[in-house]
Amino acid sequence: MTETIYTTGERHPQSTKLFNGRPLTKGNYATRAELEEVVLDRHNLGYGCRRISRIVGVSDTTVANIIKRWKEKQSERLRYERQQKGAEKANELRRRFGMKKITNVTARQYVQKRERFRGNNLYGEWRGDRYVVTSYGDHFPLFIWENGTWYENIENITVTTTKHRTQTHPHEDTLPMTCKDMVVIMDHGIVGVAVGMAV
Repeated sequence: MTETIYTTGERHPQSTKLFNGRPLTKGNYATRAELEEVVLDRHNLGYGCRRISRIVGVSDTTVANIIKRWKEKQSERLRYERQQKGAEKANELRRRFGMKKITNVTARQYVQKRERFRGNNLYGEWRGDRYVVTSYGDHFPLFIWENGTWYENIENITVTTTKHRTQTHPHEDTLPMTCKDMVVIMDHGIVGVAVGMAV
């Protein structure tokens, strides 16, 4: 009896065609994409997996897997967006304050010299001819120097902002102002407060 040896690439005449798994079910729809769209629409309306499976003609498990994959894609997209926003914020901080980050304890010496700095949620920078020290961003300026005069925000929002004020006080005489007036000074100068500009 002679034995036929098949080389790589050839298939025995009686062998079955190989394929990678079963094709994904389409339920009552022409394509898998249509099925997934209907499942996700119903899911967003608050339908449960069992109810959706009866409507679209597939098993509960298939519906649950479609929803699970969609949630994973959503979480990946959100994670990517968060990373992008974080990178953009880091680039903006580098552009505004330079690469060096200081400890908040040493911030006062930068304030007294009116130099740019970036601490832990504490920032100092020049805005035109005004030097501005902010806590957690532009919505809460702590100190502003303009034309030889220091202006101080006298409002207390949190324990942290109060601590920031203590750490960055220039140890010079300051004029007390409300937070609203400080934002006006930051944007328009003391003249803005004098003419009653709104924030």
